[in-house]
Amino acid sequence: MIIPEISAAITSARGEIFKGLISLGIDSKVQAAVIDAQNVTLQLQSQMFDILAKFEQQAAELSELREKLREKEDWNVTAAKYAPYRTVDGVVVYRLK
Repeated sequence: MIIPEISAAITSARGEIFKGLISLGIDSKVQAAVIDAQNVTLQLQSQMFDILAKFEQQAAELSELREKLREKEDWNVTAAKYAPYRTVDGVVVYRLK
């Protein structure tokens, strides 16, 4: 998926930006704000990975359900070709319509 590439780009850019800001010799309040921003970014990135994992799990489940539905539809087509038939002995069997 494209999300890992986006995440890598964000991580790289984020690191460079924060390193650059801290190395400028700015005051401690700004550094604290930059560190807080970096922490928030890390939290958002973690949430993004959690969402991606849930999305992939849901996509796999959807795929499985679609396959089961396809199998059920195939069975219904096959079952529609047959009708119950009672033999002379009273036994019910299915035969082609």
